[in-house]
Amino acid sequence: MKKLVVALTAALVLALGVPAMAASGLTIGGELGSDFTYDKSGVSAESYFDFDVKLQGEGGDSVKAVIKLKPWSFGNVKVRDDEAQDMVWDKAPLGDWSNAQTDSFKLQIDKAYLQANGSFWTGGPEVTTTIGDISLNQSDYVAAQDKKGVMIQGIGLGPLSAEAFATFASGSPEHLGLSARGDLEFAEVGGTIVRLDNGKVEFAVDGATQIAGVAISAEYAQDADNEMAYKVRGSVEPIEGVVLSGGYRGADANFAPAMHKTDKSSTYTNEWEDVHDLRTGFDVAVETTQFGTDLKASYDDPKQEAKFEARRPFMIGKLAVNGEYEGTYKLETKELIHEISASTTLNMIPQLENVTLEGGLTIADNAISEYNAAAKYSAPNGIDFGVHYEKAAGQEAEIYGTAGVSVKF
Repeated sequence: MKKLVVALTAALVLALGVPAMAASGLTIGGELGSDFTYDKSGVSAESYFDFDVKLQGEGGDSVKAVIKLKPWSFGNVKVRDDEAQDMVWDKAPLGDWSNAQTDSFKLQIDKAYLQANGSFWTGGPEVTTTIGDISLNQSDYVAAQDKKGVMIQGIGLGPLSAEAFATFASGSPEHLGLSARGDLEFAEVGGTIVRLDNGKVEFAVDGATQIAGVAISAEYAQDADNEMAYKVRGSVEPIEGVVLSGGYRGADANFAPAMHKTDKSSTYTNEWEDVHDLRTGFDVAVETTQFGTDLKASYDDPKQEAKFEARRPFMIGKLAVNGEYEGTYKLETKELIHEISASTTLNMIPQLENVTLEGGLTIADNAISEYNAAAKYSAPNGIDFGVHYEKAAGQEAEIYGTAGVSVKF
């Protein structure tokens, strides 16, 4: 707890006691919560606690200096949950929050840069020049990382707006890049080219347009070893309320640009799969809403997977129920999986308003592989309660109750 006081005191001193820098970004936040579970083994209690202090200082007139300190975090951390594909709290047994374990207090710079707004010569075009820590987001394929360097934004090239950048490593020139984007009469276009320190070139181009009611988009990228990746997609509404879409994508196995977008928290085999999954082949889909039911059928050839999805709210008496169905057929394994779920909210008991009932089951190989049901209720005092039932094939059913509460600040 003493370290927390020291950190907060230091932040306030830095924010308020240095007249040359304006404390434009002193942020204090975090989350405090606890969860209780009751099952056949008894009651277990877990908690999570996070306290963050962030500080940004700015100063200067014609040229602005910005310094951002790395957040000071105390308490629990979030870890990747493979099943949920999300970050969740790494909880600890409920204990004395005031003695939360902390690392040694250190001041660390997250980003520091100089920024000038204006022209390079009298009467010249207004541009923004950043020197120091720059964040490249010109192209997910070839320019999407944080680097040390120089970036000039707002360069006008006719109908296009361009950005130029140069990155440095250990004080020496590394990569040089130029990016341009604009809305032409016939299409929206963009492109980024990067010259690496070894003299090789990487580039990415993209465009989007509409031709005779068909929306078309395309992306192409090539790395320094001439490995490539590309996507072409199109969608059309041939009948009102019916949307047809399809695409073709491809990638060389060793496609790996130097500054592509990364997601270090991802569990994908390819850490930037949200940009391109490095598969080659076509996919098609049709979507519509008929009689209040949202329907979608799709087929992805590289994944050898076909899906059918349906979602619809319907009434059972005076009860509004949200129903969902997803069927997946995997061609390689000849496996057909059905996932069915439904949820509703009850307000029949005045003392227990907005009780949510949820249920679902999964059918694989013509047999129920797992099913679950839950009743959840949020009390007026902010505490969430739940009763859960889960059963997987070949395993004993699990029945447990939960109670939890959390506050973000």
